[in-house]
Amino acid sequence: MTAAENSEDILAGLDRLYIGGEYVEAQLAPDPVIDPGTEDIFGYAPIADESHVAAAIAAARCAFDEGPWPRCSPQERAEVLIRFHEGLARQRDRLAQLLIREGGVIYADALSRQVDIPLKHLANNIQIALRDFSRQVHPEVVTVGEKKVVGSALVQRIPVGVVAAISAYNYPTYLNLAKIGPALMAGNTVVLKPSPLTPFQALLLGQIASEAGVPPGVLNIINGGANVGQLLCSDPSVDLISFTGSEQVGKQIGETASRNLKRCLLELGGKSPLIVRSDANLDVAAATILRGFTAHAGQGCAMFTRAIVHNAVRERVVHRIVQMAASIEIGLPAAPLTGMGPVISASQRDRVATFVERATDEQSRPVIGGQRPSHMRRGFFFEPTLFDNIDNRSQI
Repeated sequence: MTAAENSEDILAGLDRLYIGGEYVEAQLAPDPVIDPGTEDIFGYAPIADESHVAAAIAAARCAFDEGPWPRCSPQERAEVLIRFHEGLARQRDRLAQLLIREGGVIYADALSRQVDIPLKHLANNIQIALRDFSRQVHPEVVTVGEKKVVGSALVQRIPVGVVAAISAYNYPTYLNLAKIGPALMAGNTVVLKPSPLTPFQALLLGQIASEAGVPPGVLNIINGGANVGQLLCSDPSVDLISFTGSEQVGKQIGETASRNLKRCLLELGGKSPLIVRSDANLDVAAATILRGFTAHAGQGCAMFTRAIVHNAVRERVVHRIVQMAASIEIGLPAAPLTGMGPVISASQRDRVATFVERATDEQSRPVIGGQRPSHMRRGFFFEPTLFDNIDNRSQI
């Protein structure tokens, strides 16, 4: 089977938006999705216009206000979502292939880290939501004027309403399921907007939801850029926004949401530090640091891309990292032996290169890496790059 035939097979049925339990044709020109490993066009994704956004929100609003989903028992919702989980498990190989081709995820991580772990989290979230979180507050005697009054309360968890879920490209299936799973189990309805860089694995969720018996309008999936996200966040019919992405966009969403007093869940940016003490196991420390900026090319909020190492052991840690880095094979994501793949896009690769250039201008030199790998003429690749002895004032 050729790459083109394989693409057609795994993209079958993913050329439309999922609104109100049905796949809907997009009117705008489809957006090319680039394979980060080859720079070839992997597929063409449907793009939502203003009418599609409005239709998705209206479907979610109707399903929440008038449909059975919020009024189902947690057990009834769990039965549907367990079938949804089973459908995901049946499609795990296809999900992994989509992640490899549209997300640049390496073969070694696609199934294990980017599909199976999210499935475990979803199963756990379903079980958590079956717990009874209601509780009776102990009666208290309070004085109101000259009278003593016995007061009490019952604390219950109720669904919020329509949730706009906006996810990022780095761990797309994980983020999509982490947003929609708990929201649906709690009785909410959802409009999911994936990153336009990784739309196809999200659109596949619509097929699986329909097969699992998720009622129409409970889950809607639309694709597009910042304008689609803006329409979602500003619509007064949306009750909660769950966003994963940059601080800059998060600020804009917070400002927009405040105008209608929407609830927000924002997971923004990150530059995770790993602290290595002088008594640490240096082999473990070096391996952990190296994996922090090579696993998924360092594209993760919890990646240890900044190491703060005690001066007493710093040189030894750096030496170990240099030795270990020599064994990492940079290559195409689909190759089984690839240890580090590409970043998501040309702009991200160029951004990395710009930071390296700035650091070099500041008289710093990379201990390893610092440029595009010479053997990878195509694809958005950049060598594993480590700077040592960096001043805190440096931009990197």
